[in-house]
Amino acid sequence: MDVKIEESWKQHIGGEFEKPYFANLINFVHDEYRNHTCYPPGRLIFNAFNLCPFDKVKVVILGQDPYHEPRQAEGLCFSVSDGVPFPPSLINIFKEIENDLGTPMPQSGSLVRWAQQGVLLLNATLTVREHAAGSHQRRGWEEFTDATISALSRDRDNLVFILWGGYARSKAQLIDNSRHLILQSVHPSPLSANRGGWFGNLLGTAANSAAAYYACFPAGTLVATGYEDLPIEKMREGDTVVIQGGHMARVKKVHDMGEQVTYNVETAPSIDGTVRKVTTTATEVFLTPEGRKPLSALKAGMKVWTVDSFRKLAHVVKNKAQQRVYELELDDDGALFYANGFAVEPLTAKDKAANEKAEGKEGK
Repeated sequence: MDVKIEESWKQHIGGEFEKPYFANLINFVHDEYRNHTCYPPGRLIFNAFNLCPFDKVKVVILGQDPYHEPRQAEGLCFSVSDGVPFPPSLINIFKEIENDLGTPMPQSGSLVRWAQQGVLLLNATLTVREHAAGSHQRRGWEEFTDATISALSRDRDNLVFILWGGYARSKAQLIDNSRHLILQSVHPSPLSANRGGWFGNLLGTAANSAAAYYACFPAGTLVATGYEDLPIEKMREGDTVVIQGGHMARVKKVHDMGEQVTYNVETAPSIDGTVRKVTTTATEVFLTPEGRKPLSALKAGMKVWTVDSFRKLAHVVKNKAQQRVYELELDDDGALFYANGFAVEPLTAKDKAANEKAEGKEGK
């Protein structure tokens, strides 16, 4: 079947177009558009794919249904056409971005600019009948979009999947979390967001992390070396550092990463009253009882490993001003070193490759 979709997608999900369910789906959609008013306009059904080629995807945000009122839907989840009043969920998305990154609410609710920068804004169902939410569910779209998620998980690396609400979170089972970052929260709709769990979830930082895998610490952060703790900016090639398990690794390079947004991380007091603190970027990876997780996925009450034990986080607070930050590259690529007593991940070869690819520098 000849489906008008951006060519790169056909290489990874083109097989879906030849399956019986897809032929039945297309027949249903044709009948619906012929006999009823449906959204989005036919030319925009695959807009999410056409604006964001397969190999350009950095972030995936999952929605459920297109908007079902006139002039709203434009084939991108949560997005509305220019000049259309913002739906409540979109207002909360923009509010959270403003709270997190300081970016003021835009004049337009169209997220085309996101899609063109690598954000796949994917609804589970790509069409809907006017005034009838969910009217095109369970007709085959979900099978198609599940195949899309699976293809991205299988054929790409280092993507960020943002899952808002119970329905989107159910798709986590399709994603390989050893290759991708999965961020989950409540849905931005007022019904869910106003109950807590939406505001303060570092949405903007998380979305940006797909294009910035470097995780860094400001000057003065102390690195355990085995004989004394040294400020990270004073470390030199060949210096030794203590890594998890009591072993040692050598520094290959200290990277000056310029100024970045940082967060203050603090543990709850231990039995003897001690508190551990570190300042880092949202992409820094910590060790938790469930495995390695970036700071952007951590919240107060969760536990992270320190030099002596798992410690409960008291808070994670964004700093107002950016700071100059540094990162270590070690000769043991999979090791965790200790920064202010927290077990953290150094710059890995996988991180470097992901950044080079994102910046268009691969092979140079």
